[in-house]
Amino acid sequence: MKRIFFLLITLFVITQSYSQNRNKGYRGFADLGAHFNIGDTDAKGTSYNVSTSHGYQFNPHIFLGGGAGFDYYSDAEEVFIPLFANIRLNLLDSKVSPYFDLKAGYSVGQSCGIYANPSLGVGIFISPKYVLNLSVSCVAQESERSVDHPIDNSIFRRIMLGAGFKIGLEF
Repeated sequence: MKRIFFLLITLFVITQSYSQNRNKGYRGFADLGAHFNIGDTDAKGTSYNVSTSHGYQFNPHIFLGGGAGFDYYSDAEEVFIPLFANIRLNLLDSKVSPYFDLKAGYSVGQSCGIYANPSLGVGIFISPKYVLNLSVSCVAQESERSVDHPIDNSIFRRIMLGAGFKIGLEF
């Protein structure tokens, strides 16, 4: 009986509404991540990234904003600065909520190209104002670079694909 009571109390705490913490208004995110190459390109190894998004929380479930990041591809020694739109859908209005997040845009830097970073994760309220986000994600980065050649200048293009994880803070 004690176990059932404890389970019911735990479920109540986990599923209680936290909409007062995700009211309409400003919302910000900061993420750190690592992705491992899954594509067939020269960029074997790992990419490391940091990003931040800022925007508007329409209700406890929908966030829309924009942001920027810094991605470093270790083996290719390439740096990208993605500029992106960000949409996040929180599936529950509770202390622990699964979510879908999509960052899509264009990267500038040493190389440039189209950028996409979908994630599936879980957000856990660690205080009334802060949420710890843990997710698995994929990243697709187009790399387009001009190659100087004495005879023929050309554009070198490839798509880098990675799968990995991110940890972040929502505020």
